[in-house]
Amino acid sequence: MRKNYYAVLGLARGCRDESEIKKAYHALAIKHHPDKAGSGRRESEERFQEIREAYENLIDARKRRAYELEFESQALGVSGAGLLYAAFASGLGECQPPRKRVHTFLAAQTSAWAGFSACSSAFQEAFGADLAEAGVFGRDEGEGLGPETPPATAPMPAASPVRPPKDPPVEVPLPCSLEELYQGVTKRLRIDRTTPERRSEVVAVRVLPGWGAGTRITLPERGDERPGRVPADIVFVVAERPHARFARRGRDLEYRCRIDLADALCGCELSVPTLDGRELPLLCSEVVRSGEQRRLRGEGMPAGLERGDLIVTFEVDFPARLDVEAKTAIRAALQGLAAAGR
Repeated sequence: MRKNYYAVLGLARGCRDESEIKKAYHALAIKHHPDKAGSGRRESEERFQEIREAYENLIDARKRRAYELEFESQALGVSGAGLLYAAFASGLGECQPPRKRVHTFLAAQTSAWAGFSACSSAFQEAFGADLAEAGVFGRDEGEGLGPETPPATAPMPAASPVRPPKDPPVEVPLPCSLEELYQGVTKRLRIDRTTPERRSEVVAVRVLPGWGAGTRITLPERGDERPGRVPADIVFVVAERPHARFARRGRDLEYRCRIDLADALCGCELSVPTLDGRELPLLCSEVVRSGEQRRLRGEGMPAGLERGDLIVTFEVDFPARLDVEAKTAIRAALQGLAAAGR
């Protein structure tokens, strides 16, 4: 059986005042120091070692709690390991068969347990509140670890909800004219959905200026509703309708302008239309070749805060046939230009 360290230091049972423990230790250490023993040095060394052992076990809070638990359990006739075994047998572990024996012992020691509050506190501090609350130290006098005490069970963690599978997206073409893509537009579209009560809804889809073919607008989970499935996303995909006068080239617009041979050779002043309905003047003072291009800055498609260009591509119309007089006149004119070095 372990020594009563409190008695060794001359302290009251359960003393936790560190200053009192230190004071008692220093006084006894000086008194029984082996250097002062003289002929009884061996006994003095044993006594000094006993004082030091008591001090080390009481000054450290963790060691003191473990000592109190063991000391009290020995006083009751059961080991500290037995106390832990009883705790696990009460439901914290799976050692169910020994429970009756532990309960019988505890019931027989009712008076002992009633005075065991100090050890209960030490046990709770040393091993956590869970073991104390599990029934090792009864709630009422005489209450032990009987069969009526339900086993303590840890709550099962809540299972994470499993999200049902989602239907694949449904793509719907969204045809837009070049003017709508130039200016922007809001289209109101009807969606027919299969739901518990089949219904239709009208949605507003906004197309921003400058958007192009292939731009996708997603309406999440607006598809048909089916048991055990998440409705599909409805995805509108912009499709550009062909234009009669303009062709889109990224952020630029192309306008093909046909002029006759006389204007191409002699020069002319043209009026070029824009996509928003304006007319822009274009002066051609030099000879224009077929396929030649002129660029009008900032008259193309919107691109953020900027705009692309309007590209004018010339197509020169040649006459299908010429009579003899026309050929003679043109030949003479061209030869005159060649002679002049032009």
